[in-house]
Amino acid sequence: MDETIPEGFELVNCPGCGSDRWSAARSGRDWILDSKQLIHIVRCDKCGLHFTNPRPDADHLGNYYPTEYNPYKKQRGEIQRKSKASTALRTWVLASAYGSPQSKPKGWRRAAARVVMFFQPMRQFGAGVEYEGEGRLLDFGCGNGTFLRRMKAIGWNCTGIDFSQQAVDAVKGDGIPALRGTLPHPELAANQFDVVTMRQALEHVPNPKEILLAARDILKPGGKLLINVPNFDSWEIEYFGDAALTMELPRHLVHFTPLTLRRMLEACGYISVEVRQVSRVGWLVKSFGQLQRREKKKWDGWFRYKPVIHLAAFRAQRLGKGNELIATGRKPR
Repeated sequence: MDETIPEGFELVNCPGCGSDRWSAARSGRDWILDSKQLIHIVRCDKCGLHFTNPRPDADHLGNYYPTEYNPYKKQRGEIQRKSKASTALRTWVLASAYGSPQSKPKGWRRAAARVVMFFQPMRQFGAGVEYEGEGRLLDFGCGNGTFLRRMKAIGWNCTGIDFSQQAVDAVKGDGIPALRGTLPHPELAANQFDVVTMRQALEHVPNPKEILLAARDILKPGGKLLINVPNFDSWEIEYFGDAALTMELPRHLVHFTPLTLRRMLEACGYISVEVRQVSRVGWLVKSFGQLQRREKKKWDGWFRYKPVIHLAAFRAQRLGKGNELIATGRKPR
């Protein structure tokens, strides 16, 4: 079997349980670098975890993250808008939901934020997490720092970590501490953070259990872990296959379902674990776009219309087939 392993790839055991027995699940290609190479996803026969196998080895994995990789590009913080009034209103809304006690708006500003929050879902204002403890937050796989800039603006004490020097420099450029590397990290002490976030990051690492165990160690007792990963059991993957934005082979090394994500968190000692699925319309739109570009034809039928895409996303979520998983867990006290 070693003869069939492409150069720069390696055959691995299950990242979840270590088993060396698996079955073929799906195959696809790299839609970002336009590789002609077929890449395989397998399902562990013991624990059910899906993972890319063979996968890029440690010496070649960085080749699949070019400098123009979108999460590494420096972008303006989402809290900043074209007008001062719009920026102020967005800040009040985000601070009301996720900000420190000192940053929360009062009086008519609070009232204005509540009116906006009543008519618009919070996801339109950007990702966040409810304030905990002293507001010490580590964002694992922080990318260009958009999330960290947003959270810092509403009173959090933020730190980022990423294996890309380009990403780390972008975060530091905004005055936010950032480390290059992964977890565990020698500069991060135990019982240090109130919250650790992993937003679209855990699926990229070859050793998710090691990362989760290290995150538990640096959390304070009772601290919160927040994870966002693609849902491998989604309608989007069923419909688009390897054109789905959520597969992104071979950068996605582990492919979680609600069950396998919950099992891994519990196996790593987290308590009060909750996993839910949602549908992100923007991901569906991008998947349609990828399919269109690759097949070099216009969208056919009803999927040319955005209301239909919104309806597809709504139906997928109702059926438990949303394209994103959001999980939370806590370190025992």
